[in-house]
Amino acid sequence: MAPYIPNLARSPLFGLLRLSLPWFSAGLAEVSPKARNSSPTRRHTTIRCPLRLGFCGITTTFNLSRSRVPGSGCMDFYVRPVPEPFAMSLMHDIEVAWLRTASAAIVSHVQSYPDDMFYAGSFWLCYVDHTVFGTPCFALNTEKRSAADGDDLRWSPADWEFDCVGCTIEAMQPHYEALSQNLSGRPESDWDMAIEEHFSGLARVCRQITSAARSRHGVFRDTVLHPDFVVGIFEFREADPLFTQLIRASIAPEILATLPSPVWFP
Repeated sequence: MAPYIPNLARSPLFGLLRLSLPWFSAGLAEVSPKARNSSPTRRHTTIRCPLRLGFCGITTTFNLSRSRVPGSGCMDFYVRPVPEPFAMSLMHDIEVAWLRTASAAIVSHVQSYPDDMFYAGSFWLCYVDHTVFGTPCFALNTEKRSAADGDDLRWSPADWEFDCVGCTIEAMQPHYEALSQNLSGRPESDWDMAIEEHFSGLARVCRQITSAARSRHGVFRDTVLHPDFVVGIFEFREADPLFTQLIRASIAPEILATLPSPVWFP
């Protein structure tokens, strides 16, 4: 149950709050007042802007709400702890690191296998069980391997020649360990929010690498790849509609329409 602190103005905390009131009043957005406890005389307003209080080096975020008895001049404050949002900086770091790491892996493999023509890269095996945020696999495949396996496996990274590039796992593992630790003990809603943002970040990485590789920009300046080279999220472990949604999110529609042998619905 959320703690209730009555008449906060009389408590030592009020000194901290009072110092912050000008800041709060400058940016607070109040919802429409509503009756509280079915009483027509007490009005309750929720302040959406969070209050952060620190004690002994520990900072906690609260939602601050208030109720007023009309005509009495009295106001009670209710301080309700809310979970800190998962560290967006960690997601940003993961996105930046994947862009660098996956790009380097592509260039390295082209240099190591100059006789092969790489046509695709893929993120897959994105494992999360609400206790551990696993490091996804980054896969690469060549036209020679695809010709040997047939069109049915052309977009199946689990069957590719390089189904999980080891150097990318080693480079990215610390980032995902930090993310798992940050989310440890959080409600599933926080994990679900992190999963959605993670897929969004991977999709952006895919589009950026595809664009840079096709235009031979940056690290791809001297790298010879298939003219239709593409990176996408081909997560075969997921059923539709998520499987198709991830593909569409990670590959621009004008590129997706030109890919040979698609195994998903247009």
